[in-house]
Amino acid sequence: KPNPGMIFKAKEDFDIDLRNSIVIGDRDSDMVAGRRAGVGKLLLLPGKYKYTDSGDINIIHTLSDAKKFL
Repeated sequence: KPNPGMIFKAKEDFDIDLRNSIVIGDRDSDMVAGRRAGVGKLLLLPGKYKYTDSGDINIIHTLSDAKKFL
């Protein structure tokens, strides 16, 4: 990360529609990778890592909070 190679590999292997997918991560690099791959929703679960970019990123505080984006 932040290169989206793993996301593109998963798209190819599992025929994933990235525009209708979600990336949940705990650091900026997760969000950058999701954005570069064209993933539709970016959810940041802040923890011990600093994050600096908010833009199109939705902050969640628990994985349960992600339900509203499904």
